[in-house]
Order: sequence, then structure tokens, then C-alpha cells
Amino acid sequence: MRIHKSILIFQDELAIASVMKAILTDEGYRVEFFLTTDSLLEKINDFKPDLILIGRKIPPFSGEQSIKIIKENCIIPIVFISGSATLEDMQNSGADAYISKPIDINKLLLIVKTFTNSN
Repeated sequence: MRIHKSILIFQDELAIASVMKAILTDEGYRVEFFLTTDSLLEKINDFKPDLILIGRKIPPFSGEQSIKIIKENCIIPIVFISGSATLEDMQNSGADAYISKPIDINKLLLIVKTFTNSN
């Protein structure tokens, strides 16, 4: 399978990050994940993702704070993932799209394909 695009995941739950990475890797994406947002911009600059998936409660910055930092410094689409945010929180996060937990894999794949223009 040919490699499509690259996806960077910031998710504080190892199990969720690992499953998302496995699913997206099986779809042909190059995927990396981190359990914190330490050195956020450095990680983004090093990996050069086409899409970022980010959780709400990831330390040390919240998902919302991280989205703001990313949007001020990069032009990369961001998908906000949360099980605790309200619909209004997610809409106001600044992300380009959002997914609530538990994650619907089909919705995840559809959103990823939409933002990476993958068939």
C-alpha cells in the first residue's frame, strides 16, 4: 500500500492513540503520536504533518490552548477529539473539525480522507 499523507496525533490516552495509529497506518498514512504537548511546535516542524488530531485533556496545554498555538504558527488542519467537551466547546475550539468519543472509526476515516484529500 502506498503512503498517503502524514498525520500527527496528540492524545493523552495511550490506548486510543495506539488504536488510531494502527488504523490510520493500515490505511497507508504515515502516523506518529505523542502523549503530551511538550515541545508542540518543534514536534510539528520535525514531522511536518498534513493533519493533526488532538485530544482535549492532553498535558501540559489543553487541546484548546494547543489548537490556538498551532493556528497562530502553522497552516495545518486540526481535528479536535474529546469525550468531555460540549458541542459548543468543540465548535469554539478553533479546530477545523471535531470528533466526540467514543470515536466512530468510519467518521474518523472520512474526516481524515477529507482533510488529506486521500481516496
